[in-house]
Parts: sequence; C-alpha cells; structure tokens
Amino acid sequence: MPVSVLLLILLFCSARADDISLIRVTDNWKYFEGRAEPPGQPLSWIDLNYDDSQWAESLAGFSSFNTYGEATQLYDYGRDYSTVYFRRKFSVSDPATVAQLIFRIDYDDGFIAYLNGIEMCRRGIAGESPIPLRSYAAIHPRGPTEAIDVSASLPALNSGTNVLAIQLFGSATNDYQMCMVGDLKANFLRAPYIQNTTSNSTYIVWKTLSAASAYVEFGTNVLSPARLDVDVLQTNHVAILTNLIPDTVYFYRAGALLNGKEAFCDWRSFRTLKTAGPVSFEVVGDSGWPGNGQFSIARELLEHNKDLVFHVGDIVYFSFNYDTADFRFFGIYEEQLRSTPYFFAIGNHDDYQDLAALIASVYLPTNSATGTEHYYSFDHGDVHFVALWLDLQAGVNYSPGSVEYNWLEQDLAGTQKPWKVVFFHHTWRSSSGHGNFDDYDANGVLDSIQIQNSVIQLANRYGVQIVFNGHDHTYERLTPSGGTVSFVSGGGGAILYPFSHAHPDDVQFYSTYNFLTVNIDGDEAEINGINASNTILDSFHYRKSFPERKLWTSAWDSPRIEAAPANDGDGNQVGQSFDFNGTAVPARTGTFSATGRLFVNNDDDFLYLGIDETALRSDENLFLFVEADKLPGVTNMTQVGNSTIDPQGEGVDGLDFLKNLSFTNFSPSVAILLGDEFADGPMRSFVRPALSLDIGQGAFYLTNGFPAVPGQKLQQFNRSPQTLPAATYEQNANYIKVAIPFSSLGNTEPGGTVKLALIAGLGGYDTNTFTRALDVGGVALNIATNGNLTLVEPVEVLLALNPDPSLRLRVYAGSAPGSIELKWNTIPGRSYQLQFSETLVNDWQDLPDASFPKVAAGHSDSYLISQTAPISRYYRAVLLP
Repeated sequence: MPVSVLLLILLFCSARADDISLIRVTDNWKYFEGRAEPPGQPLSWIDLNYDDSQWAESLAGFSSFNTYGEATQLYDYGRDYSTVYFRRKFSVSDPATVAQLIFRIDYDDGFIAYLNGIEMCRRGIAGESPIPLRSYAAIHPRGPTEAIDVSASLPALNSGTNVLAIQLFGSATNDYQMCMVGDLKANFLRAPYIQNTTSNSTYIVWKTLSAASAYVEFGTNVLSPARLDVDVLQTNHVAILTNLIPDTVYFYRAGALLNGKEAFCDWRSFRTLKTAGPVSFEVVGDSGWPGNGQFSIARELLEHNKDLVFHVGDIVYFSFNYDTADFRFFGIYEEQLRSTPYFFAIGNHDDYQDLAALIASVYLPTNSATGTEHYYSFDHGDVHFVALWLDLQAGVNYSPGSVEYNWLEQDLAGTQKPWKVVFFHHTWRSSSGHGNFDDYDANGVLDSIQIQNSVIQLANRYGVQIVFNGHDHTYERLTPSGGTVSFVSGGGGAILYPFSHAHPDDVQFYSTYNFLTVNIDGDEAEINGINASNTILDSFHYRKSFPERKLWTSAWDSPRIEAAPANDGDGNQVGQSFDFNGTAVPARTGTFSATGRLFVNNDDDFLYLGIDETALRSDENLFLFVEADKLPGVTNMTQVGNSTIDPQGEGVDGLDFLKNLSFTNFSPSVAILLGDEFADGPMRSFVRPALSLDIGQGAFYLTNGFPAVPGQKLQQFNRSPQTLPAATYEQNANYIKVAIPFSSLGNTEPGGTVKLALIAGLGGYDTNTFTRALDVGGVALNIATNGNLTLVEPVEVLLALNPDPSLRLRVYAGSAPGSIELKWNTIPGRSYQLQFSETLVNDWQDLPDASFPKVAAGHSDSYLISQTAPISRYYRAVLLP
C-alpha cells in the first residue's frame, strides 16, 4: 500500500468522532442549578436544539462542596436547591457501528437520563416526566459505579450531533451531598490499552459489558492484518501478540461479537521496544484525584507522548478498586493507553483496599523470585528499568538478606545495559512531609533511612544513575548521592503538598502539578520537569562522560548581568533570567554534585561565562579556572600549592585547600569561586549558617594575595521569582552568570581562545588538608586522584568575532564646534570602510577619504567629521572580507 494512502486512512480515523468514548469522564458539561425550572417549555431542555447558552459550563465530574472532591464542586447545593440539570452534546459518525450502548454513572441520589429528548434510563425516582422540581429520590450514596446497558435507545442515536441530558435529584430538602460522574460508551466498557510491551510482544486488553467472543486484528499495515481469536464469552479480554519485530510500529483493532453483531474499534498503533539505542519516556505519580490538575497533566502526557509512561504509584485515591479504576484512571488516560504502554510501581494507596484489583487490571513483567508483578525489571534500548514495591507498612522487606534485597542485587549485577533507572513510590529523600516523618512499619526508624540503607546502597554499588519517586505531591530535584540522582514527581493530580523542611540535598522544589519527560541518548539523559500549563519548571542533564575533545566555539552575545541588589528576600532579583546563547559544553555528573552545563558567550568587551543546572548542597561550591593570555604581574600557574600566595584573612579561603591541586596542559591565571546565590558581586564574603567555611565568591588572579579581577560582574540565583517566600535555607545557585572584561585578561580578545575547567568543591574540607575536596565530574576532561589532584585537558573555546561590527557605531561630540566623532569596534588586522547614505535606502557610498579602507591597529577606530553647514546624513562602518 502506498504510504500516502495509509496516511490518509490514519488521518481519517483520527478526525472521526470518538469510536468508543462518546462522552468522556473528562468532558465539560453544561449545567443548571434547580432553584427554578430551566427556561422554556417543560422538558424542552432535553431536546437537541435547546438553547443552553445561558447555562453554566464546567469540567466533570460534579459533587457538593468538600464531600466527594470532584473537579466541579457546587458550594451551595442543598441550601436552596436539590435538583441539578445537565447537558452534554456528542458526535457519532455512523450509528450502525454501535452494537451496544453503555451509560456508566456514579451518582447521589437519583437521576433520569434522556438521549435526544427520549428517556434512556433512570434510578431512584418514580413518576411520569416531567418530574416536579422539588421531588426527591430514594437515598443512594455514591458508589459503586453502575454500568447500564442502554442499547434499547440505539434507535434514538443520530448520525452527527446528539445530546445526553440528565436530571439529578437529591433525597431531601436538607440533603447536602450530591454527585454526578458519567460517561457514555459504544461497544466496549473499557477501551483497548497496551500493556507489558517488550521488543517482541505486547498485551492488548479491553473490556465489554456483556460476555462476548473477542478477537484482534494486527499487522504492520491495515490492509493485510493477521487475526487472533482471544476468547469465547468473556467480559475481560486479553490478546497476547508474540513473535513481533523489535522497534516496529504495529497497527491493531479489537473486536467483539455483541448482540449478534460484529463490533470493532478504530485502528490504533503501538511500537515494540528496542533492543538497543536511545529511549524516551514520561514519569507521573499520585494522580488519581479527578480534577483540573489531573486532567491537565493527562492532556500534556498525551501531547508529549514518549515511548512509554512510568507511573510511580498512588494511581487512584482513596484506593485502587474495581469501582474507581475507570473514572479515576482508565477513562482519564484512555487515548494514550491505546498506543503507549504504562508501567506501574505500587503505591501505598494502591494496596490500602484491593491490591488484587490492581494486579488484575494491569499487566506487568514478573520477577524471578516470587513470579509476581509486585516488583520487576525489563529492558528498553540502552536502559535497564527496575520497578519496586516499597510499602513497609504492607510488610514489604528490602533489608539485606531478604528475598527482595537478594533479587534486586542479582538483577542490578546481572544487567549489561549502560543505563540503570529505578522507580518506586515511597521517597527516600524529599523536602515535603513524607521525606522526613514516615515510619510506616512503626519500628522507630524512618522509612527513608531504611530505604537508603538497603535499596539506595545497592543502587550506588551497581551504578544506578537515576531514581524516580512519588509519594510527596511535589516536584523536586536532588543532588547526586553516590552517583545516583533522584527526582520526586508526585504532582499527577492529587492535592498538593507544601514545602515542610529543607532536605540538605534539595536543589529545586515546586509544589505544583507536574510530570517528567526523559530522553536518554548515548552518554546523556535529559530530564525535564513540566507543569500542567506545559511550562518547563526545571531541566537537568545527567552525563556519564566528560566533554568531547574538540575546539568549542563561543556565541556572540551580550547576556545581561544584573547590577541591582537582591530584592526577593532570598538572594535573587525578581525576574532574573538565564539568557545565554550557543551550544552548552556538557559536564560529567559527579558522585555527590553536578557542576551544571557551561555556556561561553562574548562580545567586543567581555568574556561571558554562564552555568545552569547545577546540583550542589548548601555548603558546596564551584571552581571555574580560566587560562587566558598572561598579564603583567600575574603568573599562569601549573601548581596552586604555593604558600607565598596564600596569606591569611584575604577573604578567599576557598582557594586555600587547592594547595593540593596541580594542572597538566593547563596554566590558569584566574580562579572563579561560585555556587552561592547570596554571594553576588566581586570578592563578596557572605557567611550563611550552612557554610562551613568563609570561602569568598568572585573572580581572582592566581597570584600573591588573590587580587580580585577588575571589572568583573557576577550574578547567581536559584529560581526567579521564588516559589517559596524568603526560603533562606536555600543557598545553592542553579544559574550563574559571570562577565570578565577582556582588558582584565591580557591580550585575549575576540578571535582568540580560552581554556576552561569547571569542577565542584564539596563540603567538609578545611584549609590545610585535602578531604574529599573535589568531585569527580565537571567540564575538565579528567581528574586523577593519586595523592594530589591533577586536572588534565580542559576544554578550549574559540571566541566569536563580531558578526556585524557596524551595529556598534557610536557618536561623540567632536573636538571643535560643529564637528562630530564616530567610533566603532574593530578587530586588529582587519580592514574597514566607512560609508554614508543621504536617505538610508540602498544608496550607501564609500566615504571619499583616501585613508579608507584602513587596517585596524587596535580594538577600536574613530573618524572626525567637520561640517561648515548643518547636514543630515547616515553613516555605517563595514568590515571588509
């Protein structure tokens, strides 16, 4: 089949009305609070063409205030009304394809439902329609969700637009509790969803209301599919497709024999996993609390739509069970589930009531220790993934020597994949409530400590790079610990948690709905925290290797270095931004810290050095060494350990311990001390309680007395604007901007090169001994730790030339009345021509002066214009080839 024809089929399918969910649980409804009858004739509100433009509209489901916690809460229900009217329009392409129509509803207390003006079904209320306004239904608290076969109403279904109208009744005048959550399904009670996908197999799972024979058609195209008969007279249908080709797109459609009629869903696709290569995935947790937060995150997950999705637990609130699963999970993520496999870690709310319901509803890999799906591992591309169940309250045991511990150790030791990623629900470190208070097994030892002493110990030992958690309903990035960096992403929809305490490893914290996107390619993993508005909260690149050995190139730009003092109460300026351009020099992630990525920009006057994505504890710092041309009186050094340049009390004690540091193929003349957002500006010594040493911050020459580099500019900040009021616990800078004048770097200028090395200095060191002072990461290509530290082969950066020097033309008053002086920046050795125009419209002419074109001898040139009479003229300086 030609590709163009196949694309037309797929586009046609995607443009159709929904084939299964005619009304979704996440849809908006029009509603009218029944203080009076709806405007118009009695029962006219149930007709398709009724004008409901004056009705309110909101997101489903609906409940009374603070009773059931649905997306839309009616605050005054039960005070002066106990009846609510609802309308929802929907579209059906071809009613002949609908063999069974299913209305599913969770309600309190009674209702009547109408399809296109004809009564479809009712519960708890008697009498002929129209039912008087203040009529009451039999008491019926919400749950369990009821699925009603309304196939008898199929003759009322239109091709095109339809309307479902519902009148909801309370049970008494003083009934303050109400609920209406519903959807309308065609043929399938639960749409097909992809599960347990591997490189050569996948599960396709779906559900019908009535017992039915089921089958699936599948193949690499839709013209010649294979057919697999799944079962006879079942309601839960599972098709296991095997012998598939790795990393291949397959198309499928599920079918069932319903009411004597063959019913198929539309074609969908899935991709088998890879045996090697790059991978992408999403991470979400603590989701099952239906409302704007969860629905927005679900939409963004579908929009980004990576290879697979990891759910880090608490799938449904209050607990996963058969009655809540569809309205709080399957119905919300339905479209993505039809093509993208979800993998789950079990959370504490998932096992509170009916863990068996979860295990029966999802299909996951099994482990070799118990043969169950409670914890497991699998491979995709270059990554080995491990999912753990860590609910100590439920009796899970990962202490050394346990079945779970032994399985995990053998699993991590046995994989040959270059990347190892572990995800589980319970946090082992965070700055919200669970991270510092949980003792679920009541043994007197915090759960986080027990997890660190077991699971994280193994993760460090066997080189796990990344751990993902939920449990705390926040976003948080934390520093590496033993080489393992961790993220909390528990903002999938449940009520958000506040910041409660400062975890010493905290780098970024947001109390907001969120999910993560992760791309792993080669030696680098990119992790982005994204909120419900599709804004990137935070980014981090975990890199396993040092930068490529090549000549890096600076970008021509003039990033803004703010000069004003902090004004947000926490060391930052409101509205600060990191506006560096060009390609970032990547950094190897360290064992206990991450230096961040290095950006190099320059203009004619300044060398700009920018760093983002740092991961430092509050008492850790960055050391950025610069090798430029030698300056008079400044000796470029290969050995820092020289007592003659180490006087006491100079306020730069952070350089004292570097007496153990030497350099190979590198002779820096400048050391820049960074990392503290409270220490902006040159040679600023700002002591915070968390600092173990007054190190000083700024740029200093490596010569006697460590004199400050003149003309330097420095700004360091974490988040701007702050999301926590005056969060004075926070000191580590996530963004750093430094500007050093070329005049302070000897003969270094645009077109030249500089060498740079960026490393992290850990806490706990002193000025006289070397104690874990530097982390094995950063921009330097190698750190050898045999006695003294040696930095080898720093990165070398070619500084950019001004792409258009004419933009820097300046006008000054001349030396005589009536004269003006033009000045412009130049590159020594290059030729320039001064031109003029009378109209500024394509008539530029060379200035008639024999001195032009002229070769620049320095970094600037000038020309004096004397006029005996006023004249209007435009000038520009042009750099010649």
